[in-house]
Amino acid sequence: MEQKSSKILAFLMKIGDLFFLNILYILCCIPVVTAGAATSALYHCTVKMVRKEESYLTKDFFSAFRRNFVKATILYLAAAAVYAVLAGDFYLSRFLPSGIQPLLLAVLIILAVFFSLIAAYLIPLVDYYGKSIADIVKTAFFLAFSHVFRSFIMVFMNALIPALLLIYPTFFLRILPLIGFLGFSSVAYANSRIFLSAADPDALHS
Repeated sequence: MEQKSSKILAFLMKIGDLFFLNILYILCCIPVVTAGAATSALYHCTVKMVRKEESYLTKDFFSAFRRNFVKATILYLAAAAVYAVLAGDFYLSRFLPSGIQPLLLAVLIILAVFFSLIAAYLIPLVDYYGKSIADIVKTAFFLAFSHVFRSFIMVFMNALIPALLLIYPTFFLRILPLIGFLGFSSVAYANSRIFLSAADPDALHS
């Protein structure tokens, strides 16, 4: 009974930590341009949670936020620019002749999936790997395609909240309190487990 109570208490404490991280993350994303650094800080904390290395969440979060700000912001803005170009191409493809349109759409979908697999690792690697941006991109490419199944799960998790907003806006509004409570931090925590299972330290530093 004592062991069961301690497990329940540990679970509730983890939920509380994820709730607190979610609030910190949302607040730090409000300026928009800081979303990359905020995501890096979030992953720093959730990776530590997965490893059972939790300490002071606020201190850890803002320490990682400051430490990774430049690299995470550059990668975030670069990824946002790529997605903006892809979205623009998807929109413009509607006005092409019907003979060309399916081919272009197929190419764009392949490019979007290809980039999303790599992008899933970029921000988590900023803190975990800590090397140059070029090295982070190379390592993200390596992890994305050497662990394809895990990478697709991470992409699915990352796309879940935006997809609900775009495809099912009414349902999104219904679960908005849940997203505000645990949405982003729970996705980061789940992805951190997948990320750590893929990010073999020997492979990262080879």
